[in-house]
Formats: sequence, structure tokens, C-alpha cells
Amino acid sequence: MGLATFVFKMQLQSNEQLAISFKNLTANAEFKYLLSDENLSTSDTIVDKTNNSGVDLTSNLIIKNISNKKYLYMSFRCGLGQNSASVEDIQIEHNSVATEYETYVKDKIFVKNDNDVYEEFEEEKKLEITTGVEFETNETRNGKVVYGKIIDCGALPNNTTKSIAHNIANVYEIINYESIAVNPGGSTFKLNWLIYDGSSAQYCNIQISKTQINLRSNWDASSFNCTTTIYYTKN
Repeated sequence: MGLATFVFKMQLQSNEQLAISFKNLTANAEFKYLLSDENLSTSDTIVDKTNNSGVDLTSNLIIKNISNKKYLYMSFRCGLGQNSASVEDIQIEHNSVATEYETYVKDKIFVKNDNDVYEEFEEEKKLEITTGVEFETNETRNGKVVYGKIIDCGALPNNTTKSIAHNIANVYEIINYESIAVNPGGSTFKLNWLIYDGSSAQYCNIQISKTQINLRSNWDASSFNCTTTIYYTKN
């Protein structure tokens, strides 16, 4: 019989701790690891977790790179002359304890900071937006940061004009907006809105200045509540 072999090599940092966990290491499965530098040496200590008992094994290994080696080498293979062998749920963590196995572990990126120390790189967090609270987008316009704010405009007007102060300070330029109206039945439309029923045209439109939002309708639109998101730059 031939040998089925899996070999894993991982770069390490000085004094780094790793938790390696696996389960159901079957009989005659050879499972070994060692810490070494770029070139393997006969003086490197091989840790052998080969299953010779014939009983499925589960193991949690805590490895600390106190000898400041560059790499972790790990291998798994079927024993010579055996039809098959297997191991399940191998998990390697930058941790001092092994945690519960996850079917998918998101990749982590480590970068060297100004103090020459590796630290985890955090991806940009998702933007949290709250009605009435100014938020900063990841965009700029003509060198100025683009901000946004959601305004609760309340009920739409009944055949009149309604003005709402948006309380945004130091507005330089209004660059975009989105205004949505919803009634209790779930009907939704965007302002500016116009419908022609065959005899007359109904509309509900919006105008935004640096100080307020102006809503106007020529029909009773008060069953609809409106929110408006304004995008702008500041002085």
C-alpha cells in the first residue's frame, strides 16, 4: 500500500502560543508535529501523536514557541500497509486554549506596527446608522468628507406645505438625498412622486435647503410617514 500524506507548514512569531485541536484520529493514523527553522535539523524534537491504540483519539495541544523557532511543521498520514486512516476537525488557533471547533474560521491578518510588534489587522467596521445622528461615509467630494443624516419627517402634509428643520450645522453643499414614505398598510413610494388618475394629477415632492426640508402635496398624504436621508459636505 502507498502512503497518503498531508503536511502543513506555518510561520511562527517568538514566544507565540498555538492551540491545536482535532478529534477522531483513527487507528494506524500517524499524526506528528515539530518546531523548526527553515532547514530541518536532526536535533528538532518530533512530537508523535500517532494512534496505536485502535480507539478514536481526541486531543488538545498547546504549543508555545519558547525556543523561538520559525515554523511549525505538522503531518498526518496513513500507516504503512493500511487501507485508510483519518482525522477530523483539525483546528489551529493563535490562543492559549483550544476553543470549540468552527466549520469556518475567518482568516486573520497580522501586520507589524510602529513598535515592530505584530498585531491583528481589523477590517473596516460596518457603518452603524441611527436616525437623527450624523454619520461619516467613506466618500469624499472635492476634497471634503461626505456626511449623512436620516431625518424623521413624520406624516406627509395634507394638501399643503410642511417644513422640518434638519439641524445640520455648517452645511457646505447638499449633494444627494433619498426620501421614502410608508403607510400602515405597507405601501411605499419615493418623493418626488406624481400620479395621474385620468382627471387630475396628484403629487408629493420635496425640496431641501441648508437649514430645512420642505414637503408639499396637493392631496391628503397624511397616512404616510416619511424619512429622508441627506448626504452633504461641511465647511
